[in-house]
Order: sequence, then structure tokens, then C-alpha cells
Amino acid sequence: MMTFLRIACVGVLGVWLLCCTGTSVAADPLGEARAAYEQQKFPQALTSLDPLIGKDVGPPGALELRMRTYLKMGQSEKAVGDYDRLRAHRGKDDPTLLRELAVGIIAPAVLEGIGWWPPVAGVAIALLVREWQNRPMRR
Repeated sequence: MMTFLRIACVGVLGVWLLCCTGTSVAADPLGEARAAYEQQKFPQALTSLDPLIGKDVGPPGALELRMRTYLKMGQSEKAVGDYDRLRAHRGKDDPTLLRELAVGIIAPAVLEGIGWWPPVAGVAIALLVREWQNRPMRR
């Protein structure tokens, strides 16, 4: 009788562990996209993110991750578009994300030493100015 009870407990515990493991993987819809981003497989990250986002902003963090992915791929126009969607959804600017966007656009142009500024560089500078104007005054 004791052996049967032990086997039953181990079986229940095993099923519970399998269920919990499956739930944790399904609970993070961005897991695959984050993993691809961290492995610098940016096209694969976009393939995972696009269906999640659709025409809305998707799950929390999806639009930010896609914006960063676009920056890594040198697609600044799309990164700015994603930031604008996110700002419109939240109703306000995110200074940290805005700084990351602006630097992600301007830095490659400066580091590559190109003689012209891409059109979105002007947008990036305008975003930095907007952040600077909205900063809290220190006393």
C-alpha cells in the first residue's frame, strides 16, 4: 500500500511540474523574440514580434523590443515609427527610450563618418531637444 502511495505522489508531482513548466513558457509571449534578439538574430526576432504586435502595441515590451531590433538592423525610420506608436499609446514620452532612439540614430552616422545625415537624424535631434525641454528643473 505504501509503495502505491509513493508512486501516486511521484506521478502527481511529475504532472504538476510538467504543467508548471508548460505554463511558464506560454506565459512569456516575447520569450522567443528576446532570445533571438540576445543572440543577435534580428530578422528572426522581427519574425516573432510582427504577429504579436499587429496593428496595436502588442504585449508589454513588444514594441520597445521591435524598436531596438530596428535600430540594430539600421532601419531607423521604422524605429521612429514604433516609438511614435508607443508614445501615442502611452500619451507621453519615455525619456529613457527616447534617448536610446536618438543615440541609436545619430551614433552610427557619426561613427561611420558619413558626409551626410540620414533624414531621420533630424528627427532624432528633435527628439533629444524635446526631451531636454521637458526635463525637470534642478534647484
